[in-house]
Amino acid sequence: MSLNSMNAVKKDFFHSTGAFVRICLLAALFILPFSALAVPASEDFNNPANPTATDATLAQGDWTLGFINNGIASDQGFFSINDDGVSGDLGADPDFYLIAMGTLNATDGISITPTTDPDPFQLDSLNIAKGLFGETALTVQGVSSGGVVASMDVTVTSDNLSQLVSFSGNQWNSLDAIRIVNASGNDDFDIELDDLAVSAPATGVSPNLSINPLAAVNAEGNSGTTAFTFTVIRSGNVAGASSASYAVSGTGANPADAADFGGSLPSGTVSFAATETSQVITINVSGDTLAESDEAFTVTLSSPSNATLGITSAEGTIQNDDTTLAIAATSAVNAEGDAGNTAFTFTVTRSGDTTGASSAAYDVTGTGTNPADAADFGGALPSGTVSFAATETSQVVTVNVSGDTLPEQDETFQVALSAPTGATLGTSTAAGTIQNDDVPNITNVTIPNVPMQVNDVVNVTITVDDDGGDVYTNLSGTIGGFALSNLARSNSTTYTATFTVTEGGTNVAAGSDIPVSVRLQSSTLVDSNLYNTPISQGSDPIVARTPGAAIGVPVLNPMLIGLLTGLLGLFGVRRINSHKE
Repeated sequence: MSLNSMNAVKKDFFHSTGAFVRICLLAALFILPFSALAVPASEDFNNPANPTATDATLAQGDWTLGFINNGIASDQGFFSINDDGVSGDLGADPDFYLIAMGTLNATDGISITPTTDPDPFQLDSLNIAKGLFGETALTVQGVSSGGVVASMDVTVTSDNLSQLVSFSGNQWNSLDAIRIVNASGNDDFDIELDDLAVSAPATGVSPNLSINPLAAVNAEGNSGTTAFTFTVIRSGNVAGASSASYAVSGTGANPADAADFGGSLPSGTVSFAATETSQVITINVSGDTLAESDEAFTVTLSSPSNATLGITSAEGTIQNDDTTLAIAATSAVNAEGDAGNTAFTFTVTRSGDTTGASSAAYDVTGTGTNPADAADFGGALPSGTVSFAATETSQVVTVNVSGDTLPEQDETFQVALSAPTGATLGTSTAAGTIQNDDVPNITNVTIPNVPMQVNDVVNVTITVDDDGGDVYTNLSGTIGGFALSNLARSNSTTYTATFTVTEGGTNVAAGSDIPVSVRLQSSTLVDSNLYNTPISQGSDPIVARTPGAAIGVPVLNPMLIGLLTGLLGLFGVRRINSHKE
């Protein structure tokens, strides 16, 4: 072989060898990470550590178990060893037994986190049983990058048997930790655990996208926009790009609507470049000064590309931070009374954000066709300020009305709020009605002291207390049995009426008392007193019957009397003449 040939062979050999080495190195880059994954080992809990009665965390094998609480000091949890199985459910081996007490909520429970092997793992199965408190509703959550990417509700139905819970799907494939939370909402929560089975994440599967609230419970603000944020976590194989659509919708008893987001419900796309594991979706909420209930909305993922969906929705809450003052009548339709003051009350209610102080001015004005005036309130129309300290939600405004004995029409007024501080105004006015409780009072009734005969129209004078301008409109009653009519007002203390002496009425002799029964009625249909003091007729009678009528003697027509007289005369002359013959 020539020297050149040998050099060519050597060159080809080293070239080929270099290529092989490069291939091996590249293969190692892909193979070594999977072969060297520090996946935590499954745990059967057959030889658990011995916790004290106050341990809120416990190390066991490759895992650390901890109690999750919501930050309330009264919440507490600790682990114990259940040597016999409290429920007789997990066999002869001792089991972990968690007891958690306090004011627990749906975020309280157990965290199960790898201690020394931090690489992602796949959750395969877990044995769960009820404890002493009979916990039945649990939620098992898978956690990745600090967010929940998988969730399963579990109902434990037997006191005597453990329940093997199996997990499948991409969302359980690449986890950092496990949570078991108190889905039932019981104040006391306890469960037993056994046989936690995990494995290395499966390869060649699509990444998982899950959404979690990040800063999604906020006050809306009074203007501009407030950012509500949500984290979309991508777990599993993140070598390529992924994306998904998202859309906002109102949810719950008080759903947010388009106006809360500037006029339209937000939507868009969340995208991941290769190796990216999280993205933030920002939803801008428009501020306002309208006091309203807290409103809820949901951000929902859909239409994933190069991914599957795990937790598809997360909720946001728009907290009202506005304060509204509104006034309403409480006891504001009352009789005024005859003296002193009568309290008319109005309640001012504060709603919305009551964490600070608020106030407003109030003023009283007369309203309607019969407006109250300063005299009704002791000489000046009331005004003042209603104030609220932090957390106070209602105050009472009292308006004092002066009593009197003057008959008058009902009067109306309103209390109006203005110039609010630390609040806006809702219903700003409320009405009050001062009811007249004074009746017309008749003090005297007189008629002329003259002879009265059939068909005479007799004028009657009725004297009253000052009517206060409330003209009396109705009259009822009789004088001497004759009906009264034609009521007319002369002035505030004098009214007139008439009656007609009619045939067949009762004669009243001179010097006798004439019976009286008279009542007036105000324009508001308030009756006066019944005046029934008789009138002394003095020297002139009321003649309502022809003489003799009172003893039953028929009253004859004068023409008839003349005719009878003539006939009797003729009859008498004829008798005389007959005797002469």
